[in-house]
Amino acid sequence: MTRNSQLLQPAHHDQWQRRLCQQRQRCARTPEPPPEVIVLTGTATKVKGFNAAQLSWSGASGAVNVFRDGSTVPLATVSGTSYTDNTGQRGPATYTYQVCEVGDPSNCSNVVTVNF
Repeated sequence: MTRNSQLLQPAHHDQWQRRLCQQRQRCARTPEPPPEVIVLTGTATKVKGFNAAQLSWSGASGAVNVFRDGSTVPLATVSGTSYTDNTGQRGPATYTYQVCEVGDPSNCSNVVTVNF
């Protein structure tokens, strides 16, 4: 058998194809799936007269950090799909919230505004 005919044998074909692929740098790569979109909703409520924002979300694959009013410091880290922010304030107020995955801070939800 000649050298060329050995390369065409099934056992050698995969090695040959991988080598050719690496040489040409045109290997087919499986793209990473995009992260699931996190959708956040918020509702204004009162707890004993104090403002409380009830937040819930879907689409996170793990724990999330909850951010309020554009802060870079998380208000809380939550492993579930809901959180209540007892603000300690009374009367008219507006707060904005966003949640981001703990392991992937670039995967964040929409920003919601909660008005009291």
